[in-house]
Amino acid sequence: MIAPEVVLVDRYQLTQRLGNKGGRQTWLARDLLTQQKVVVKLLCFYPDFEWVDLKLFEREAEILRSLNHPRIPRYLDYLDLDLPDCRGFALIQTYIAAQSLEQYLAAGRLFSETELQQIAASILQILVDLHRYHPPIVHRDIKPSNILLGDRSGNHPGQVYLVDFGAVKGAGQPDGSITIAGTYGYMPPEQLHGQATPASDLYSLGMTLIRVLTGTLPETLLFEDKDTLDLPPGMQINSVLLSWLKWMTRVNPSRRPQSAKVALQALNAVKSTSLNRATEWQWQDDRWIPISQSGKIKPTKTKPKSGRVRLYRSEDTIAIDIPPNWLAIVGVLICTMPTVLVWNKLLWPSFIREIAEGNMATALVMLPFILIALFMNCGMFILFLCMSSRIRLYIDRDRLTETTNTFGFRSSSSLLRTALTKLYFYEDSESAFLSLSDEYSQQKYTLSHSLSQKELRWLAQELSDFLGIPITKSEK
Repeated sequence: MIAPEVVLVDRYQLTQRLGNKGGRQTWLARDLLTQQKVVVKLLCFYPDFEWVDLKLFEREAEILRSLNHPRIPRYLDYLDLDLPDCRGFALIQTYIAAQSLEQYLAAGRLFSETELQQIAASILQILVDLHRYHPPIVHRDIKPSNILLGDRSGNHPGQVYLVDFGAVKGAGQPDGSITIAGTYGYMPPEQLHGQATPASDLYSLGMTLIRVLTGTLPETLLFEDKDTLDLPPGMQINSVLLSWLKWMTRVNPSRRPQSAKVALQALNAVKSTSLNRATEWQWQDDRWIPISQSGKIKPTKTKPKSGRVRLYRSEDTIAIDIPPNWLAIVGVLICTMPTVLVWNKLLWPSFIREIAEGNMATALVMLPFILIALFMNCGMFILFLCMSSRIRLYIDRDRLTETTNTFGFRSSSSLLRTALTKLYFYEDSESAFLSLSDEYSQQKYTLSHSLSQKELRWLAQELSDFLGIPITKSEK
């Protein structure tokens, strides 16, 4: 391990280790020529060295050499090292005398909503500049420890800097192999697959801001519908800003702001938006549009009076809630339970008695009837579970997800994952069914769940209006 006071190429004297991760070390140093403080990043070929580290190290040096930004450390030098304690490379960059957001959080320092927006706007402006490059430069590791605040005073965060480009990548650049970089919790899902776009940086920034605002570690947060972040309760912030944070941290990158410029424009509009009783907002046509909601999404009022299905609708999602049909369940139990009870009462005691008395021939004759009784018992149990389940369908213009809740046990699955383009409806004097088909796979999801013809006809009209696609009459 390299020690303090070592001088690199007779010029850079190491003074204090700032970080150590595997074969990569970060040092505060003094430039003996200019007497200025600098930051030295070392990559040493220690036993735990990996070639991906060298690729990321060289990429960081290359990116910093091409940048000249007042809010990003400036490239100074790149050295080949052949020291007794370190054979490898050194990247020299300017030192920024500032504390990180992580250090402020560790010290118990809180940030106001106004400060949060100022920090967000500053980082977004840096990202606007980085994403202008061809291909866009994606940082891939935005988190509190990589955001520095200089000259902070009063309620103003001061100058905001973005540092540590050790995971940087040009979006769309071929790697030859998948390189996963980032920090768990702040890293969007697509980076786990080695993919990164400008929207990936927006997700990381959103998670960083939530951490600063709430103190909650991002890896402990959950997603309420597998796409939208379920933020900690009791957050006392502007409801428009809350909607902006949820927008930034969508799991699906196509549902986030598609550029830092759009995210910055929407953030700046938060302050000028007059609040009303809406709790959810959507960025549309360059302005915030309130979504009239009660809690999450508002039930529609026009539905069949005798139906049990409920439909909830927001600007971008429609949910169909189908509770258990308890009347049908009771009817099935009344019709089938006597038969099941008689079979169980007559067969099982007789079967056990014959075996106990050693009448195996008689027991073998009774065995098929015992298996039928067992099948009936299992069938009744499965039928009861299926009929007792509450079904909720989440439908937007890109997918259909079904959630099943059976006595508190929930399961969820995405059934259609591409643009929904076909809506089929069939009815005659006896029955009706409604089905949806996606754009590419042509898979169909048929909605029946013992719903009445009136309910299915109403749902078909609501879905047609929401999805903007006509109802196609289907053959049975």
